[in-house]
Amino acid sequence: MNSNKSLMLEAGITEKVTKLLEPPPENQTCEQLVMLLLLISATGQPHLNTRSSVIPSFLVATLVDPNTTECCKHACLSTLHNLCKSLHNIGPLVSNGSIPVLLRLLNEANTSERALATLANMVVTVTGKRAIKTDPLVPRSLIQALNANHGPKCQELAAYIIMALAHNCSIQREKMALEGVVPSLLEVALLGSPLAQKRAMKVLQWFKGEGKVAVMPHSGPQARHVRPTAMLGRHEREAAGDIKEMVKQSLNMNMEQLLKRANANSCTSGDGSKLKALVVSSSSKSLSY
Repeated sequence: MNSNKSLMLEAGITEKVTKLLEPPPENQTCEQLVMLLLLISATGQPHLNTRSSVIPSFLVATLVDPNTTECCKHACLSTLHNLCKSLHNIGPLVSNGSIPVLLRLLNEANTSERALATLANMVVTVTGKRAIKTDPLVPRSLIQALNANHGPKCQELAAYIIMALAHNCSIQREKMALEGVVPSLLEVALLGSPLAQKRAMKVLQWFKGEGKVAVMPHSGPQARHVRPTAMLGRHEREAAGDIKEMVKQSLNMNMEQLLKRANANSCTSGDGSKLKALVVSSSSKSLSY
């Protein structure tokens, strides 16, 4: 079957499909063309030329069209996901507005997993990561996806994208903290799948290390330099102390709530004790948010 698809590609099927997309086809023809693009993209070969804006813009326009059927929408998402497996396709997909559309689809249970998988393929490139982190829906939409009950795979993918954006970027970590990512990560670290727990714990360790004057070299984000408390004025010291106390109280309260939920869901004692140790340690040293 793949050999037939390869022969179709070599015969110029992509160029023929591109011509059919101008002007935009009717709904029924549109769905048939999406299915054809899905079949072609599934070969895993980089022959599908997305350097032309026609195919990316067609897929994005089909996704946002209110008349698009659920079947066609899933086919569009699968085609985008297949295309993103080839890194040279990501630039044209980003420039044709795919990321805002994918982020909006995170709110829908039936499209969130495929949209997250596509964003996860994009975030590994410089172009994709820059476009995702500068979108106004980020990080709120990703935190909402982390909290949504759309299945373990969605949670794992959301945690992966958050981890990729937070790595080596203190500005993103600050934005995430302001949007409430820490309590969400704590919940995932306690109640999520093993892979989601691992990713959440990794990001929490980065937040835990924020604000240190000096740290040993490691693979995660390097903590930024902060002014020692002794150099602060009296009012600044008092304000810093108040903030630290508020953070400790907030984390302790979140931990109590999460432990209650864990007990209600009959979580293993190993998972609970592991997270409790992390949160107690984090509370004593304070998370900078």
